[in-house]
Amino acid sequence: MTILKGSMDNSPPPAIPILGGAEATAFTLAIYATRSSSANIPTQYSSDRLSELGKQVLSLIITQYLFRKRPLLTSNEIESERDAILNEANVLSWLDLYPKEKQLFLEMNPLRDQNEMGLFFLSYVGAIYLSNGASIHPVLEEWIIDLILRLDIRSSMLEGPGYSSNIHYPLPPLYTGPHSLDSLPSTPANFPPSSTLSTGNLFNQDNTLLLLNQTAKQKGVHIDYRDEREGELDHDSLWVVYCDMDGHVRGCGRSKKKKVAKAHAAREAYVAMGW
Repeated sequence: MTILKGSMDNSPPPAIPILGGAEATAFTLAIYATRSSSANIPTQYSSDRLSELGKQVLSLIITQYLFRKRPLLTSNEIESERDAILNEANVLSWLDLYPKEKQLFLEMNPLRDQNEMGLFFLSYVGAIYLSNGASIHPVLEEWIIDLILRLDIRSSMLEGPGYSSNIHYPLPPLYTGPHSLDSLPSTPANFPPSSTLSTGNLFNQDNTLLLLNQTAKQKGVHIDYRDEREGELDHDSLWVVYCDMDGHVRGCGRSKKKKVAKAHAAREAYVAMGW
């Protein structure tokens, strides 16, 4: 996996989410601290702990990004591509996009090797995750996905028909708690099959479409649905409906009934938008 050559090289890098909250200063000192000064940093925010947290946050976001790719990847393909994205060369290439932060780290930590440079980037991610609470999670996801899209994954599993490296499949909110590792879900978000959607709650078929359309209209978001048949035999085939919002895929539903598939796609899109 290498940096994508082309127009992406000339585009500005995505802005780093800022370190916020009451303990922003403590986080800043922790990620830039030299080893000799680490004793002055609270153990809770030591750079090695932050880098481990950052690695797990990156891994989770990348896993969910790959989980939602089209065409669908197998579990082995998800694992393989996640490991390829998280290799040291890519992490260092992301750090190179931010020369100011890199230079400041080098000024405070001269003669650091590549491994420590990579750990610095990971600790920065961990600090961003902890310092801003739940409000930063969608911003953190968007930043990391933008970094992923700068990589050219040269893998045969991604070169089949229908693959497009510039399609952005957004993710639903990943976290439910602001400051605890327990808030990181151990598995990707799962939605019930289209055929089991309840008709007695907010997300029944009619309410789902109505709620999504009304909310999108209020927010000035354009919705478009695309459908196709999946399968060769009529009695075995499924309707597949995609819900595009402002040109990006936000939801996908599958069912033998087109209306049910559309409602499922709308429900998934509503959740993905965080509404």
